[in-house]
Amino acid sequence: MSRKMKTASFVIGLLIILAAIFVVVLFRDSKTGLTRSFSDECKYGEETYQLGDKFTAEDGCNTCVCNKDGLVACTLLACD
Repeated sequence: MSRKMKTASFVIGLLIILAAIFVVVLFRDSKTGLTRSFSDECKYGEETYQLGDKFTAEDGCNTCVCNKDGLVACTLLACD
């Protein structure tokens, strides 16, 4: 293999590795370490909710919302 071909192969391999790292960094949530989901729905308990839906938490007194990252966020108020 010529030197030019070896260099081209090296550059292509390096670009593939950098692209893979970029994708992992782009889709990784820095706070939770979870891979982001760009789904328009969230799963909570036995139910599926759409992006922006607000619903009662399983404890019956807190409120939850379906976020754009596919994760559910709930208030943490003390229940009576």
